[in-house]
Amino acid sequence: MHGEGSWSFHCDGCVWQYNESYGNNLGDGGGFDMDGQTTNSTVQYNYIHDNGGYCVSAFAVGGAGFVDNANNTIRYNLCANNDTGNISSSADDSGEIFVSNFVNSGTGITGNQINGLAIYNNTIYANPTTTSMPAISLQTAANVPMFATGSTNYAENNIVY
Repeated sequence: MHGEGSWSFHCDGCVWQYNESYGNNLGDGGGFDMDGQTTNSTVQYNYIHDNGGYCVSAFAVGGAGFVDNANNTIRYNLCANNDTGNISSSADDSGEIFVSNFVNSGTGITGNQINGLAIYNNTIYANPTTTSMPAISLQTAANVPMFATGSTNYAENNIVY
């Protein structure tokens, strides 16, 4: 059981909008998770708050260092008071917006790559009394570049309080 408000895998052209996701505290405990092989998808206009894990994530998971999370957008969301459930133990494990080319040493799985991730115009409120996680966190697998060569990835115009 993952415990997110919504979790995608191998999803093309998905849109999550006008939702409220809160109180998720199992597994990753996040609001919305764009996991491996999610492409051409958008998380927008959501109110995501008071989750044990992240607000929104974009993960590239798998094996041989190929692109597996492409052309995704995270925009116009309100993220407030997430990462409150002590699910993550370090800044390398989460953040309000968490981007990772996942590595799991227990299974031998190493990260793939992300191509074309846009993170913009989100409002992030992180309460320092409940979390020490960053607003936007990048976690990369050893020896695997997070972003594909020549890809355009950016985070801009986000408000962080």
